[in-house]
Amino acid sequence: MRLNLCCAVFLLCVAPNAVCQSLSLAVGGGAGPAPGDARIGPGGREVQKAIGATFLLDAGIEFFRDKKVSLAIDVPIALYGSRSADVYASRLYSSFYTERLTATLTPGVRARFGPGRRFSPWVSFGAGVATLRRTGNDSELGIPTAAQNDSSLVGILVPAAGVDMRVTGRWFVRGELRNNLYRTPATGFVSAFPFWSRWNYRPVAVGSVGFRFR
Repeated sequence: MRLNLCCAVFLLCVAPNAVCQSLSLAVGGGAGPAPGDARIGPGGREVQKAIGATFLLDAGIEFFRDKKVSLAIDVPIALYGSRSADVYASRLYSSFYTERLTATLTPGVRARFGPGRRFSPWVSFGAGVATLRRTGNDSELGIPTAAQNDSSLVGILVPAAGVDMRVTGRWFVRGELRNNLYRTPATGFVSAFPFWSRWNYRPVAVGSVGFRFR
């Protein structure tokens, strides 16, 4: 079934009277912080929230275009991301917990304004799944009492906005700001109690180089 779907999309894009106006592919990278997640209790050691690098591959299938706006199916894949860190210590007890989005797939729709101009701003919205990597450690009197490392799938929403600048021919450069919104699973996990069912955000600024095939 997946093969048939891919063939159908390909035929739409190469047919003389194609619905697909153009195909685009952009590759880039960026970075972003993990804000609002560090919590250090009395006597706790300081742990820096990591500013994580992100690799982004973005494919677009434009299905509508006029002078003012174009609409495209957008399929971004992001790898790696920023890590949040939570440290708590009180007398004899201490805990350490981290979260990191390691991969996201969020198909959606992109609206690009002034597609024929050199500079064309755009907005997009996607929804999909992400791999969430979590670690947790508890200790008492400096002796480890529990530890856990695991990866799980979570739902994710990704609004984004940016601008494309045509460099020459079909080549363009892109700058964008993306925000990854997800909810921590409400499941038993070492040191994760303050985060259960909590919505989190992970903003990331990305620069890319792209090419339009048609």
